Amino acid sequence: MGFLTRIVLGVYAFVVGLACLISIILFANVGYFNRCYEALTGKSPDSSYIYVSLGFSSLFFILSLVLFIISFKTGRVKKAVGRRTSIGEIRITLVSIENIVMNLLKRLPGVKEAHAKVAANEDNVSVGIRLVVFPDISLPTLSEDIQMKVKKTIEDNTGISVGEVKVVVDNIFNGPTYKPKQAE
Repeated sequence: MGFLTRIVLGVYAFVVGLACLISIILFANVGYFNRCYEALTGKSPDSSYIYVSLGFSSLFFILSLVLFIISFKTGRVKKAVGRRTSIGEIRITLVSIENIVMNLLKRLPGVKEAHAKVAANEDNVSVGIRLVVFPDISLPTLSEDIQMKVKKTIEDNTGISVGEVKVVVDNIFNGPTYKPKQAE
């Protein structure tokens, strides 16, 4: 959420919360509410209106309070893994490691689509990969090849050890594939 969006959300939540708080105070003071209702409508109010209005005002006050708090929270905390060197600490975000994996998977033959998710463990990372592959590919061979290459690439590029690489083949691509023309 951008800075300007957070400010607008905060102002909106504050105004709605203030209006709800004023209405809660008014509805809680039953005598004042009755006089206002009679002045506006010329009739005596039913007590159920007071309780329903008080309930809705309370609900909207709580929602505006939640929105107000959310508006001041910072964006998503970037989760990262790190390691210490003699000079200091190196931290690499999980998104960066996911991008390393995605770049590798784009270059592999047999892979049509891929999605990667990296999770940090105590002393290593786990990688989950979901694939759509082309037909006529040996799935066990491709999966093992991907596991080995992903593990080696992450460890070589980041220095962070990989605990496990899970590969799930979601689907086999059935659309048209490019086949070169046969020489006659």
